[in-house]
Amino acid sequence: MENNDKIKQNEEIPEEVRRKAEEVLKNENISIEDGDEIVVTKKDDNIFFAYVKSKKKESFGQIVIRGDNLAFLYGSYDEDPDRLIKLLKSGVTSILVSSSQLNESRANVRLPVIEDDNEILAFARKITDVFVGFIDRESAYKNGPLAGKWYGMIYNGLVLLLSQREKDERLFSLSQIYLNPNLVLVFLERVTVRETYDYFTIEVPLFMKDADVRKELDYFNLRVASLIGEQEIQDLCRNYKENN
Repeated sequence: MENNDKIKQNEEIPEEVRRKAEEVLKNENISIEDGDEIVVTKKDDNIFFAYVKSKKKESFGQIVIRGDNLAFLYGSYDEDPDRLIKLLKSGVTSILVSSSQLNESRANVRLPVIEDDNEILAFARKITDVFVGFIDRESAYKNGPLAGKWYGMIYNGLVLLLSQREKDERLFSLSQIYLNPNLVLVFLERVTVRETYDYFTIEVPLFMKDADVRKELDYFNLRVASLIGEQEIQDLCRNYKENN
């Protein structure tokens, strides 16, 4: 069946954006026979919004696409599309695009949705202890350029992510947030933990003034991204509901 039958037409939508929308959203849940269609609309300058419109069930799936390079961000249908757009503009893109070097199990590990702030802090501490435990076993990392900073960076980064209370928030984002100050600003809107809010608004800006900060952040990014594949860390995220 031609794309024209699958995607609602809009003369403002470039063909490559239509193709990207179909590539990401088309799956076994879509029934063309039942009248399902992928709707694509222009939301802002070079930003496009797409979702699956269904006649027999609730509409589902939604993505925002940046037209210049087809970077995109996927969200569940109950997520605020304006927030997705804001995240995309801040530089956040789909794990499928930005993290293709990681295997699927790493990229898809999701953080649990925790509503209570005290539980968020306790869970963040638990995962941070595991991360730092792995780091402490290797002297190159323990005594490297981030010596003394690992715990605070990982712990507060996890609290920042957990505070979003999003069912699709991936653990991999932990390795990206310090490389993207705009992303931090978006995430801070939902942070209610004063310690973490102050960390990112007071301590991190001071840290960012360091002449070697980019080298240190790349170092953090690569190490944390590699540790996400550790089974103990993945199990903590996947089994949270079973153990609480």
